[in-house]
Amino acid sequence: MRTPLRRCPQKPRRFYMLLTVVISLTTGTLLSLLSGGILLRFPYPLTLLSLSLVAFSFYGYDKFQSSRSGGRIPEAVLHALALLGGFPGAWAGRTLFRHKTTKPVFGVIMILAALLHLSFCLFYLYFWRAL
Repeated sequence: MRTPLRRCPQKPRRFYMLLTVVISLTTGTLLSLLSGGILLRFPYPLTLLSLSLVAFSFYGYDKFQSSRSGGRIPEAVLHALALLGGFPGAWAGRTLFRHKTTKPVFGVIMILAALLHLSFCLFYLYFWRAL
């Protein structure tokens, strides 16, 4: 008797983006509770940390699925995670799992995301507080 194969979601991009939002909110809530509310005063680092954890786990899951020929996470979702703030976790997952290292687009997206968030931090530190 054959075992039924698990079906991949019909719209994987929408499914994984929704999963990203749910996991990020849950992770952010847990991190803020564990820190005693300190991280709630600094939402940007909390967002970076929770999205990094999600990106790291998505890279690991995608690497696992690629070795099994299972349902994959779309590259657009991995790019969006990096650009939204999960670039440290995405970079760590890419390096640790040796996943998507031969595709130069992923390296370019990581560098762009890091520059984007660095410029946001500098803008906030120098200009936003002066307003």
